[in-house]
Amino acid sequence: MDRQQLWTQFVNSGDLPSPNQPIPNNTFRNKVTHIRYCEVYKVVYSHLSANPLRELNFDNWQSIISSNNQFSIQLLRAKKNLNGLLTLLPCLCFFIENKNCPSNAQVKAIELILQSPLSLVNVSEAKRQTNLLHIAAWSRSPTDKEKQGGVSVLGSISEKLIQTAMGSLVDGTELFKSNNNDIKSYGDFVLMALPNNLWFSVKSAFSRERLLASGYSNDLIGIGFFSDYREFTSPPKIRNFKKAGFLAIYLPDTPVNAEQYQTNTNTYDQVASHYAAPQNSLTTITNINGNPFFRKLSELGTDIAALKSRPIHSRTTIDF
Repeated sequence: MDRQQLWTQFVNSGDLPSPNQPIPNNTFRNKVTHIRYCEVYKVVYSHLSANPLRELNFDNWQSIISSNNQFSIQLLRAKKNLNGLLTLLPCLCFFIENKNCPSNAQVKAIELILQSPLSLVNVSEAKRQTNLLHIAAWSRSPTDKEKQGGVSVLGSISEKLIQTAMGSLVDGTELFKSNNNDIKSYGDFVLMALPNNLWFSVKSAFSRERLLASGYSNDLIGIGFFSDYREFTSPPKIRNFKKAGFLAIYLPDTPVNAEQYQTNTNTYDQVASHYAAPQNSLTTITNINGNPFFRKLSELGTDIAALKSRPIHSRTTIDF
Protein backbone atom coordinates (compact mmCIF):
# COMPACT_ATOMS: atom_id res chain seq x y z
CA MET A 1 0.00 0.00 0.00
CA ASP A 2 1.46 3.35 -1.11
CA ARG A 3 1.12 5.57 1.95
CA GLN A 4 2.13 8.75 0.12
CA GLN A 5 -0.54 8.17 -2.51
CA LEU A 6 -3.17 7.30 0.09
CA TRP A 7 -2.30 10.41 2.10
CA THR A 8 -2.88 12.64 -0.94
CA GLN A 9 -6.10 10.80 -1.77
CA PHE A 10 -7.55 11.14 1.75
CA VAL A 11 -6.50 14.77 2.18
CA ASN A 12 -8.08 15.71 -1.17
CA SER A 13 -11.28 13.78 -0.40
CA GLY A 14 -11.67 15.39 3.02
CA ASP A 15 -11.28 12.10 4.88
CA LEU A 16 -8.23 13.67 6.55
CA PRO A 17 -9.40 17.21 7.39
CA SER A 18 -7.05 19.91 8.59
CA PRO A 19 -7.00 20.14 12.40
CA ASN A 20 -6.15 23.85 12.37
CA GLN A 21 -9.59 24.71 13.65
CA PRO A 22 -10.88 23.41 17.03
CA ILE A 23 -13.67 21.27 15.54
CA PRO A 24 -12.49 20.47 11.98
CA ASN A 25 -14.91 19.46 9.26
CA ASN A 26 -17.63 18.43 11.73
CA THR A 27 -15.67 15.23 12.41
CA PHE A 28 -15.33 15.98 16.10
CA ARG A 29 -18.45 16.91 18.05
CA ASN A 30 -18.66 18.95 21.22
CA LYS A 31 -18.24 15.92 23.42
CA VAL A 32 -15.52 15.53 26.00
CA THR A 33 -14.19 12.38 24.35
CA HIS A 34 -14.22 13.95 20.87
CA ILE A 35 -12.34 16.99 22.11
CA ARG A 36 -9.70 14.63 23.45
CA TYR A 37 -9.58 12.76 20.14
CA CYS A 38 -9.16 16.08 18.36
CA GLU A 39 -6.12 16.94 20.45
CA VAL A 40 -4.59 13.55 19.65
CA TYR A 41 -5.38 14.15 15.98
CA LYS A 42 -3.44 17.42 15.99
CA VAL A 43 -0.34 15.52 17.07
CA VAL A 44 -0.89 12.66 14.60
CA TYR A 45 -1.64 15.00 11.68
CA SER A 46 1.37 17.19 12.46
CA HIS A 47 3.70 14.19 12.60
CA LEU A 48 2.39 12.62 9.39
CA SER A 49 2.48 15.94 7.53
CA ALA A 50 6.15 16.40 8.43
CA ASN A 51 7.08 12.80 7.56
CA PRO A 52 7.62 12.34 3.79
CA LEU A 53 6.93 8.61 4.16
CA ARG A 54 3.57 9.38 5.84
CA GLU A 55 4.07 6.87 8.64
CA LEU A 56 3.81 7.04 12.39
CA ASN A 57 5.74 4.41 14.29
CA PHE A 58 3.77 3.72 17.45
CA ASP A 59 6.96 2.52 19.13
CA ASN A 60 7.99 6.19 19.15
CA TRP A 61 4.65 7.48 20.42
CA GLN A 62 6.07 8.53 23.79
CA SER A 63 8.75 10.72 22.20
CA ILE A 64 6.27 12.09 19.66
CA ILE A 65 3.86 13.29 22.34
CA SER A 66 6.66 14.46 24.64
CA SER A 67 7.72 16.99 22.02
CA ASN A 68 4.16 18.34 21.84
CA ASN A 69 3.14 21.09 24.26
CA GLN A 70 -0.41 21.65 23.09
CA PHE A 71 -2.25 19.46 25.57
CA SER A 72 -1.94 17.08 28.48
CA ILE A 73 0.77 14.47 27.96
CA GLN A 74 -1.25 12.09 30.12
CA LEU A 75 -4.23 12.42 27.79
CA LEU A 76 -2.11 11.92 24.69
CA ARG A 77 -0.51 8.87 26.25
CA ALA A 78 -3.89 7.19 26.84
CA LYS A 79 -4.18 4.41 24.24
CA LYS A 80 -7.98 4.56 24.32
CA ASN A 81 -7.89 8.10 22.98
CA LEU A 82 -5.77 7.10 19.99
CA ASN A 83 -8.07 4.14 19.36
CA GLY A 84 -11.06 6.48 19.60
CA LEU A 85 -9.45 8.75 17.03
CA LEU A 86 -8.90 5.82 14.65
CA THR A 87 -12.59 4.93 14.94
CA LEU A 88 -13.56 8.50 13.97
CA LEU A 89 -10.95 8.77 11.20
CA PRO A 90 -10.39 5.15 10.10
CA CYS A 91 -8.16 6.06 7.16
CA LEU A 92 -5.41 6.81 9.71
CA CYS A 93 -5.04 3.03 10.09
CA PHE A 94 -3.06 3.03 6.84
CA PHE A 95 -0.37 5.24 8.38
CA ILE A 96 0.13 3.70 11.85
CA GLU A 97 3.02 1.25 12.27
CA ASN A 98 3.61 -1.39 14.95
CA LYS A 99 0.17 -1.24 16.52
CA ASN A 100 -2.95 -3.38 16.33
CA CYS A 101 -5.58 -0.87 15.21
CA PRO A 102 -9.21 -1.50 16.28
CA SER A 103 -11.02 -4.00 14.07
CA ASN A 104 -13.98 -1.73 13.30
CA ALA A 105 -11.62 1.06 12.24
CA GLN A 106 -9.72 -1.28 9.92
CA VAL A 107 -12.93 -2.45 8.24
CA LYS A 108 -14.04 1.15 7.69
CA ALA A 109 -10.60 1.99 6.33
CA ILE A 110 -10.77 -0.81 3.78
CA GLU A 111 -14.27 0.28 2.74
CA LEU A 112 -12.73 3.61 1.72
CA ILE A 113 -10.48 1.98 -0.90
CA LEU A 114 -12.87 -0.64 -2.30
CA GLN A 115 -14.07 0.03 -5.83
CA SER A 116 -17.68 -0.69 -4.84
CA PRO A 117 -19.65 -0.77 -1.56
CA LEU A 118 -18.84 -3.72 0.69
CA SER A 119 -21.09 -6.70 -0.02
CA LEU A 120 -20.84 -10.48 -0.04
CA VAL A 121 -19.68 -10.25 -3.66
CA ASN A 122 -16.47 -8.40 -2.77
CA VAL A 123 -16.09 -9.34 0.91
CA SER A 124 -13.23 -11.76 0.12
CA GLU A 125 -11.36 -8.92 -1.60
CA ALA A 126 -12.02 -6.76 1.47
CA LYS A 127 -10.53 -9.49 3.65
CA ARG A 128 -7.49 -9.72 1.37
CA GLN A 129 -7.02 -5.98 1.73
CA THR A 130 -7.26 -6.15 5.53
CA ASN A 131 -4.57 -8.85 5.46
CA LEU A 132 -2.34 -6.52 3.42
CA LEU A 133 -3.06 -3.71 5.87
CA HIS A 134 -2.10 -5.96 8.78
CA ILE A 135 1.18 -6.97 7.11
CA ALA A 136 2.06 -3.38 6.17
CA ALA A 137 1.44 -2.24 9.75
CA TRP A 138 4.49 -4.04 11.13
CA SER A 139 8.05 -2.92 10.41
CA ARG A 140 9.36 -5.30 13.07
CA SER A 141 8.36 -8.68 14.47
CA PRO A 142 5.39 -8.34 16.84
CA THR A 143 5.84 -9.46 20.43
CA ASP A 144 3.95 -12.52 21.67
CA LYS A 145 1.39 -10.23 23.29
CA GLU A 146 1.00 -8.25 20.08
CA LYS A 147 0.63 -11.47 18.08
CA GLN A 148 -2.10 -12.66 20.44
CA GLY A 149 -3.83 -9.31 20.14
CA GLY A 150 -3.49 -9.46 16.37
CA VAL A 151 -5.22 -12.84 16.22
CA SER A 152 -8.12 -11.43 18.21
CA VAL A 153 -8.32 -8.35 15.98
CA LEU A 154 -8.26 -10.44 12.78
CA GLY A 155 -11.08 -12.59 14.14
CA SER A 156 -13.13 -9.51 14.96
CA ILE A 157 -12.42 -8.13 11.49
CA SER A 158 -13.82 -11.29 9.88
CA GLU A 159 -17.04 -11.02 11.89
CA LYS A 160 -17.36 -7.30 11.16
CA LEU A 161 -16.78 -7.84 7.44
CA ILE A 162 -19.51 -10.50 7.27
CA GLN A 163 -21.91 -8.39 9.32
CA THR A 164 -21.34 -5.32 7.14
CA ALA A 165 -21.54 -7.33 3.92
CA MET A 166 -24.87 -8.87 4.94
CA GLY A 167 -26.25 -5.38 5.41
CA SER A 168 -29.93 -5.11 6.35
CA LEU A 169 -30.27 -8.89 6.67
CA VAL A 170 -28.78 -8.43 10.14
CA ASP A 171 -31.84 -6.68 11.55
CA GLY A 172 -31.10 -7.20 15.24
CA THR A 173 -34.37 -9.02 15.78
CA GLU A 174 -34.66 -12.13 13.62
CA LEU A 175 -30.98 -12.23 12.60
CA PHE A 176 -28.49 -10.75 14.99
CA LYS A 177 -24.93 -10.93 16.26
CA SER A 178 -24.39 -13.07 19.32
CA ASN A 179 -22.88 -10.79 21.98
CA ASN A 180 -23.88 -12.82 25.03
CA ASN A 181 -20.74 -14.49 26.38
CA ASP A 182 -22.80 -17.37 27.77
CA ILE A 183 -23.78 -18.49 24.25
CA LYS A 184 -20.90 -17.05 22.22
CA SER A 185 -19.41 -20.52 21.79
CA TYR A 186 -22.49 -21.59 19.81
CA GLY A 187 -21.73 -19.16 17.00
CA ASP A 188 -21.29 -15.54 15.99
CA PHE A 189 -24.72 -14.82 14.49
CA VAL A 190 -28.11 -16.50 14.85
CA LEU A 191 -31.25 -16.56 12.68
CA MET A 192 -34.58 -17.42 14.28
CA ALA A 193 -35.92 -20.61 12.65
CA LEU A 194 -37.58 -23.99 13.27
CA PRO A 195 -37.01 -26.68 14.50
CA ASN A 196 -33.68 -25.13 15.54
CA ASN A 197 -32.29 -21.65 15.17
CA LEU A 198 -29.62 -21.37 12.47
CA TRP A 199 -26.26 -20.39 13.91
CA PHE A 200 -23.42 -18.80 11.91
CA SER A 201 -19.83 -19.57 12.88
CA VAL A 202 -17.38 -17.12 11.29
CA LYS A 203 -13.68 -17.94 10.99
CA SER A 204 -10.71 -16.25 9.34
CA ALA A 205 -8.08 -17.93 7.17
CA PHE A 206 -8.14 -21.45 8.65
CA SER A 207 -10.84 -23.64 10.16
CA ARG A 208 -8.63 -26.14 12.01
CA GLU A 209 -10.64 -27.67 14.85
CA ARG A 210 -12.12 -24.39 16.10
CA LEU A 211 -14.91 -24.52 13.53
CA LEU A 212 -15.90 -28.01 14.66
CA ALA A 213 -16.15 -26.73 18.23
CA SER A 214 -19.09 -24.51 17.30
CA GLY A 215 -22.75 -25.24 17.56
CA TYR A 216 -23.21 -28.16 19.94
CA SER A 217 -25.31 -30.13 17.43
CA ASN A 218 -27.56 -27.19 16.58
CA ASP A 219 -28.26 -26.33 12.95
CA LEU A 220 -25.40 -24.12 11.85
CA ILE A 221 -23.33 -22.93 8.93
CA GLY A 222 -19.63 -22.20 8.70
CA ILE A 223 -18.49 -18.98 7.06
CA GLY A 224 -14.90 -18.02 6.54
CA PHE A 225 -12.10 -16.65 4.45
CA PHE A 226 -10.48 -20.06 4.27
CA SER A 227 -7.35 -20.13 2.12
CA ASP A 228 -6.36 -23.82 2.25
CA TYR A 229 -8.83 -26.03 0.37
CA ARG A 230 -7.19 -29.16 1.80
CA GLU A 231 -8.91 -28.47 5.13
CA PHE A 232 -12.12 -29.60 3.43
CA THR A 233 -11.02 -32.72 1.55
CA SER A 234 -10.95 -35.24 4.39
CA PRO A 235 -14.06 -37.52 4.40
CA PRO A 236 -13.81 -38.12 8.19
CA LYS A 237 -13.64 -34.39 8.83
CA ILE A 238 -16.65 -33.71 6.57
CA ARG A 239 -18.52 -36.46 8.45
CA ASN A 240 -17.65 -34.74 11.73
CA PHE A 241 -18.90 -31.41 10.38
CA LYS A 242 -22.25 -32.97 9.55
CA LYS A 243 -22.38 -34.81 12.87
CA ALA A 244 -21.77 -31.52 14.68
CA GLY A 245 -24.80 -30.03 12.94
CA PHE A 246 -23.31 -28.12 10.01
CA LEU A 247 -25.69 -27.70 7.08
CA ALA A 248 -23.23 -25.80 4.90
CA ILE A 249 -19.75 -24.34 4.71
CA TYR A 250 -19.48 -21.08 2.77
CA LEU A 251 -16.12 -20.83 1.04
CA PRO A 252 -14.53 -17.79 -0.64
CA ASP A 253 -15.15 -17.81 -4.39
CA THR A 254 -12.66 -15.01 -5.07
CA PRO A 255 -8.97 -14.88 -4.04
CA VAL A 256 -8.21 -14.26 -0.37
CA ASN A 257 -4.41 -14.33 -0.32
CA ALA A 258 -1.44 -13.40 -2.53
CA GLU A 259 -1.00 -16.88 -3.99
CA GLN A 260 -4.64 -17.18 -5.05
CA TYR A 261 -4.59 -13.62 -6.37
CA GLN A 262 -1.55 -14.31 -8.54
CA THR A 263 -2.93 -17.59 -9.90
CA ASN A 264 -6.54 -16.35 -10.14
CA THR A 265 -7.87 -19.24 -8.06
CA ASN A 266 -10.14 -19.43 -5.05
CA THR A 267 -10.90 -21.92 -2.28
CA TYR A 268 -14.41 -22.80 -3.47
CA ASP A 269 -13.22 -23.76 -6.97
CA GLN A 270 -10.30 -25.70 -5.54
CA VAL A 271 -12.61 -27.74 -3.29
CA ALA A 272 -15.05 -28.33 -6.16
CA SER A 273 -12.20 -29.46 -8.45
CA HIS A 274 -10.94 -31.87 -5.81
CA TYR A 275 -14.26 -33.68 -5.48
CA ALA A 276 -14.85 -33.66 -9.25
CA ALA A 277 -11.48 -35.32 -9.95
CA PRO A 278 -11.73 -38.81 -11.56
CA GLN A 279 -10.30 -40.54 -8.48
CA ASN A 280 -13.06 -39.04 -6.33
CA SER A 281 -15.96 -39.06 -8.83
CA LEU A 282 -18.10 -36.74 -6.70
CA THR A 283 -19.66 -33.69 -8.32
CA THR A 284 -20.94 -32.36 -5.00
CA ILE A 285 -21.06 -33.12 -1.28
CA THR A 286 -24.54 -32.86 0.20
CA ASN A 287 -25.80 -32.10 3.68
CA ILE A 288 -28.38 -34.08 5.64
CA ASN A 289 -31.14 -32.32 3.69
CA GLY A 290 -29.70 -33.43 0.35
CA ASN A 291 -28.53 -29.94 -0.57
CA PRO A 292 -24.99 -28.75 -1.42
CA PHE A 293 -22.73 -28.73 1.62
CA PHE A 294 -20.03 -26.47 0.16
CA ARG A 295 -21.39 -23.17 -1.10
CA LYS A 296 -20.05 -19.90 -2.50
CA LEU A 297 -19.54 -17.12 0.03
CA SER A 298 -20.93 -14.63 -2.49
CA GLU A 299 -24.26 -16.52 -2.42
CA LEU A 300 -24.66 -16.43 1.37
CA GLY A 301 -26.92 -13.38 1.21
CA THR A 302 -29.20 -14.95 -1.38
CA ASP A 303 -29.56 -18.15 0.66
CA ILE A 304 -30.23 -16.33 3.93
CA ALA A 305 -32.61 -13.83 2.33
CA ALA A 306 -34.66 -16.69 0.86
CA LEU A 307 -34.87 -18.39 4.26
CA LYS A 308 -35.51 -15.15 6.14
CA SER A 309 -38.31 -14.11 3.75
CA ARG A 310 -40.58 -16.78 5.23
CA PRO A 311 -42.64 -16.02 8.35
CA ILE A 312 -40.97 -17.40 11.45
CA HIS A 313 -43.75 -19.94 12.05
CA SER A 314 -43.02 -21.55 8.66
CA ARG A 315 -39.28 -20.86 8.45
CA THR A 316 -37.47 -24.16 8.81
CA THR A 317 -33.94 -25.37 8.27
CA ILE A 318 -35.18 -28.76 7.11
CA ASP A 319 -34.68 -27.94 3.44
CA PHE A 320 -31.79 -25.49 3.78
